[in-house]
Amino acid sequence: MKPELKARYTEWPPWAMDVPVGNKTVFVGVLKDVFEALSYSLNYKFQIESQEDHQFGSLQKDGSYSGMLGALVREEIDIAGPFVVSEQRAIVAEFTTFLESSSLGIITGIKSDDRNIFLYAKVFSWQVWLTLLMTIISGAFVADLINHVSGNGCDQTLSLRRYLWVFSSFLISHDAGSQTHRALKHVWYLHSFRILLAFWLLGPVINCIFSFQGSVTSTFAITRLEPVISNLAELSKKVKITPVTTRGSAVQICFRSSPDHADLWKRMENNSIQFSSETVAETMLKVERGSHILIVDYIYALNIANDYVKTTARCTVQVEQVDFCQSYIALALKKGASAKILRRINSKLIYIIQAKLLDRWMNRVHANYTHCTREIPDKSKALSLTDILGGFAIWGTGIAISLLLLVIEIFGRKRQEKSKKEIYVASIPSMTSLNKD
Repeated sequence: MKPELKARYTEWPPWAMDVPVGNKTVFVGVLKDVFEALSYSLNYKFQIESQEDHQFGSLQKDGSYSGMLGALVREEIDIAGPFVVSEQRAIVAEFTTFLESSSLGIITGIKSDDRNIFLYAKVFSWQVWLTLLMTIISGAFVADLINHVSGNGCDQTLSLRRYLWVFSSFLISHDAGSQTHRALKHVWYLHSFRILLAFWLLGPVINCIFSFQGSVTSTFAITRLEPVISNLAELSKKVKITPVTTRGSAVQICFRSSPDHADLWKRMENNSIQFSSETVAETMLKVERGSHILIVDYIYALNIANDYVKTTARCTVQVEQVDFCQSYIALALKKGASAKILRRINSKLIYIIQAKLLDRWMNRVHANYTHCTREIPDKSKALSLTDILGGFAIWGTGIAISLLLLVIEIFGRKRQEKSKKEIYVASIPSMTSLNKD
């Protein structure tokens, strides 16, 4: 006759789950596969029941133990789990070989990042904005110099101010290249000004306009999101966020016994929920709104997030892994259990782990658990001067060529004036003789 062991579990996806089938629930999950493998290899019979209060178990104020752990202490059952191993639990139970490592996961809502009325100013770094301002001033100064040298009779006192406005307008594609502008019509025919304008349009204007438009478009087209809470340090600062965990869990034990997180435990102590589909769904709505977070085992958190996304079709939650309270997951036998039974169970569990059966079962149960747990995209960085230096280099070249042409035009104008003067001087004797006649 097969030895019979009383076993108990509580819901902990993907390890153990109660799936409704008709008017009853069916036990499924990785733990079921583990018990079946142990039953087959050890020739044991496991009488498996669900823990009614859905608690793993922890030490109470009166010295008793709750949940499955309490059932082991009272010797109502022979084996239970899986548990997150802790010192408190190891005092009253015998743990088997570790099945898996454990860490905490924070299920948090997500919020839109980098949305403010001055977003456009963040497209360029301050060095780029300063350089752009200097190019406008330099362009207006050179254009004003060309205007003065041309001697076209335009109002010289207002020309610099007008050119500042003109080059600023060019930058936003307004009035670009218009010959009718009163600040341009007197210098439009000069090669030095045409070269200056051509390099201004080819360099800073085209470069900056398209860089600016592309960066703004990509910033608004891709919604950048960040978690409401990403770590425990951030949670400590945001006192308006309510931390929630499951009642009688290892999370409670970790925070209760940690002096570094005493303040978090005070906020968490009265916000523990009893695990059920209804309480988890209710808590997840609060998490989505950003007023609460749920702290549970990391793998459990991934499953909750995955189920919530598939149920609501909204990717509005995020799972963040934290390093605090790292431990192992194992089954537990009652204290003083037969050393032979514990040794035999451990030998078969080692075989299951080494054969990668546990990984295979885990992947089968939660093949799509990574929904909404992707990495948050990096924030867009402002374009630096190096990124668009080519446009300003073209502008510098244009100024140099324009000034060179301006010098050539000055000398050419002087030669024309000198030639006109010589012709005029040469024509004076003939005009004098005509007057005498």
